Amino acid sequence: MTATAEGKTGTPLHRALKGERPTTAADHSRELATVLLAWYAENRRKLPWREHPTPYWVFVSEMMLQQTRVDTVIPYFLRFVSRFSTPADLASAPEEEVLKAWEGLGYYRRAKNLKRAMEQVEQRHNGEIPTSYEALIALPGVGPYMAGAILSIAFNLRYPAIDGNVQRVFARLFALPQPSGSPALQKSVHQLVEAVLPSKAPGAFNQALMDLGATLCLPRDPVCSVCPLRETCAAFQEGQPTAYPTTTPRPHLPEVPRIALLLRCAGEIAVEQRPTAGLLGGLWQLPSRDLQPSQPPDKAVAAWLLENEIASPKPPRYLGRIRHTFTHLRWVMEVFEVCPTSFVQGQGLHWVSPDELRQLTLPKAYHKALALAGLKL
Repeated sequence: MTATAEGKTGTPLHRALKGERPTTAADHSRELATVLLAWYAENRRKLPWREHPTPYWVFVSEMMLQQTRVDTVIPYFLRFVSRFSTPADLASAPEEEVLKAWEGLGYYRRAKNLKRAMEQVEQRHNGEIPTSYEALIALPGVGPYMAGAILSIAFNLRYPAIDGNVQRVFARLFALPQPSGSPALQKSVHQLVEAVLPSKAPGAFNQALMDLGATLCLPRDPVCSVCPLRETCAAFQEGQPTAYPTTTPRPHLPEVPRIALLLRCAGEIAVEQRPTAGLLGGLWQLPSRDLQPSQPPDKAVAAWLLENEIASPKPPRYLGRIRHTFTHLRWVMEVFEVCPTSFVQGQGLHWVSPDELRQLTLPKAYHKALALAGLKL
């Protein structure tokens, strides 16, 4: 397959892929694959799911690695597959237990999708991770990248696996002009990866590209001096690797002001459960509310206490501010401590001991809030 991606470059590889040289694209593709696989054999990152690339392990690791750094994922992955060692274990586990095992990784929808996917694997695929692209892409939480990664790494099938690292490598290798993350860049990179992806060891090739992007072809400070592809890299030849891929300004994240209350009485702490649908659905939190525009936090706390008939011998104590960023918004949360004279029932409040609190799944924002009071879960 001949790539048709646009881009200005004078490298032999790119000219061959565009049909501008008598040497074939296939020749250059084999050369690129040979160089990259040799580099990977010497420099690949040692990761637990690579040492034992069972389909289930690859599936779990790829779900965890979405929007999360490898170093962060490793300890979570090891604990998770130790607790849920097979698709059947995960499919049959209570959702709350799965979410607790995921606690701290964030983006909890991934954990829910992973459990739902294993339920479908049990119900529709006899407990085996499917080997067809169509069956994989139909599972909850699985997109084109993840399907390609599983098929190539776990089953050694020739499918591209194009993540952000791979996009950056190819944008520089071919000096592609399309903006980062754009559909146009995704299309160009997909065409080029298809053109150079080898039939032998496609999983190793995909992982080599990922590792190259993660360790050498970095966003801000690429280590071009030891890159195995620098001689065929158009951006390196131009002397401006960080110019690719081109960037567009990030949209401003809206900030949502909130209050959170650490209610403590007789050694117990009040928590409430979030609605099952929406952001952080079904997880537990300290009693929290969004602030109205221009509403002072202390006035909002006083109004909430009055509305819920909560009496306290001391005024609320301000603990501090927490900022927590999601993909589409940022919480700015003012945290107050209140010690009621008695347990408050109703209003969706549940009183738990510190040990019981550790068994619940709390978003990271509330771990930060508890830390303001010296509580660490």
